[in-house]
Amino acid sequence: ASYAQLSFKACWLKVHHPAEFHAAVLTNQGGFYGPSAYVAEARRRGLEVRGPDINESRRGYWGRRKTLHVGFMVIKGLAAATVDRLLEERASGGAYTGLRDFMARTGVSLIETRTLIRAGCFAGLEGRMPGSRSTAPGGREQVDGLEGRMPGSRSTALPHQEGAQTGEGQDA
Repeated sequence: ASYAQLSFKACWLKVHHPAEFHAAVLTNQGGFYGPSAYVAEARRRGLEVRGPDINESRRGYWGRRKTLHVGFMVIKGLAAATVDRLLEERASGGAYTGLRDFMARTGVSLIETRTLIRAGCFAGLEGRMPGSRSTAPGGREQVDGLEGRMPGSRSTALPHQEGAQTGEGQDA
């Protein structure tokens, strides 16, 4: 009887609150299928899926109305302590106005800042889209104000991709 009741409640939530339902399943890493299957299902059900955003994302996925927001937990190479720091600073100091504002307020390392840029977290900010590349004098790479040689991979693999890790450094 308890399994039937659980199944009924899950189906009711899936039908009447699909964004919240999918966010809960994805954040809890539950269900029979991998995350990409649940994201694809959310899209088939008409939900807008928004990637990680420096001013909107939370640690895990979250849903509201017809929108499923991807959380910071999916970004490979981002430490849990960094997520804590950026969320705490955003809660106390308000939305980030740009990349320089983010860096000044959080003190996040250049490597992790670059990871956030490549994951598209700053794309929602007005002005020049962070992550666009140019070459500074002397042939040094410049990523929207981050000048100098920036080590690291160009990959922003998500946990459901082979070999990716969660924000806590454990294999997904």
